[in-house]
Amino acid sequence: MNLLQHRWDPWGELERMRTSLYPRTDSRWWSAPFMEAEYPAVNLWQSEEAAVLTAELPGFAPDDLDVTVKGDRVTLSGRRSDESLEEDQTYVRRERMAEPFSRTVQLPFEVDPASTEATYSKGMLTLTMHRPKEHRPKKITIKAG
Repeated sequence: MNLLQHRWDPWGELERMRTSLYPRTDSRWWSAPFMEAEYPAVNLWQSEEAAVLTAELPGFAPDDLDVTVKGDRVTLSGRRSDESLEEDQTYVRRERMAEPFSRTVQLPFEVDPASTEATYSKGMLTLTMHRPKEHRPKKITIKAG
């Protein structure tokens, strides 16, 4: 094999070493967060009234995405439409696949699915999920006795 054609994969070498030393361990336990990124990438922040989640989903049509909210969890799922090639075309490189995805994110509190709002613009999905009024923090007035 020509060494110039072989591309060294340090993470692959680590995985081969792990499986030879510890063949019965689960690879999910071994994987570092930066080795296997979850898809899609999300940001989540909260206020007393709501949680806001943003997800990077470039190349999707809104109809290709599903959002499910239940209790303190939100699930994002979807499938990118596959590109169709002409009869005389073949891929030279293919990294973007049209495989389905699903990701569930635990929220910091239960939310009201009926008041959840979703917008999708420029490849960014934004979910605003409101906390039910009965679950919002309430300031208690202390009376002098």
